[in-house]
Amino acid sequence: VIFKTPRFDEEGKKIKNALFERVILNGVVIHENKEVTGATREGFEGAEEAFAPLKFQGDHGSVAYRNIRIRKLDNIRESKHGKWVDLFENTKKGPNYDFIVQGDAAPGDGDKMFEYDGKTLKVMYEWETDSSTYAIAVTKKAYSSYDLKFDFKWGERRFKPRLELIKDAGLLFHCQSGSYAWPPSLEYQIQQGDFGDLWCIKGCHSDVLKDGTIIKHKQKTYSRAKKWEDKEQDGWNKVLIEVRGDKAKYYLNGVLVNEIVNATYGGLTLTSGFICLQAEYSEAICRDIKIKEIY
Repeated sequence: VIFKTPRFDEEGKKIKNALFERVILNGVVIHENKEVTGATREGFEGAEEAFAPLKFQGDHGSVAYRNIRIRKLDNIRESKHGKWVDLFENTKKGPNYDFIVQGDAAPGDGDKMFEYDGKTLKVMYEWETDSSTYAIAVTKKAYSSYDLKFDFKWGERRFKPRLELIKDAGLLFHCQSGSYAWPPSLEYQIQQGDFGDLWCIKGCHSDVLKDGTIIKHKQKTYSRAKKWEDKEQDGWNKVLIEVRGDKAKYYLNGVLVNEIVNATYGGLTLTSGFICLQAEYSEAICRDIKIKEIY
């Protein structure tokens, strides 16, 4: 559930209704952009508020809830169309991103997975053991049409369970959740020898467009479409993705290596979502992470 509370002016007058931006049940979008004019009758008594407790109901028989996660979507920057800006920002009110670690993370694990100094994102350089889980650095804002670019370089260390495997990372876009580390999304694969592969993850899906021909592939929980050519080089690599709603072009070092169209999720056209950079058992560095919203 992605929910926005009602908004009030300085005098307490409501100026904007609450909004269910998206509600997803078992991988199917069942509500999208639905305004609500008042509180449910089974909620807390009193007038609507911008900040209030959450209440889980169980008044019609036995129920069970598990894996309950919440992420506050604050410090969201207004769109600056046509201008390159930092994807991640540390503002006076706090960061416009989160570090999310898979599983039962200990306090501070996110800061051991990622270090961000306003320009460079170091991945797993502060991780202390030889084994790890995986994690994401994820925006609090959902994006739709934009160009995103950054420089990428591998570090030295790898971690169990990929200690003997090729180094792996990734750029996830159109993520339908930012509360856990492997959300439904589309991926620009960043892996040794596989820069620019497409991965469709947990119900998100797309076709591939090559030489003017749409290439369809079977929708699965995880599905892959290989890059067209290998343009990875030693040291720094320049990653660029141009996203236009349900379409995207993948570039590596100035060369188009993949293109997708007709993105979908939950029975609907997939046109927006959060952006994530992954930590997947390998040291890596991303620098000059810039985004330019188109419209």
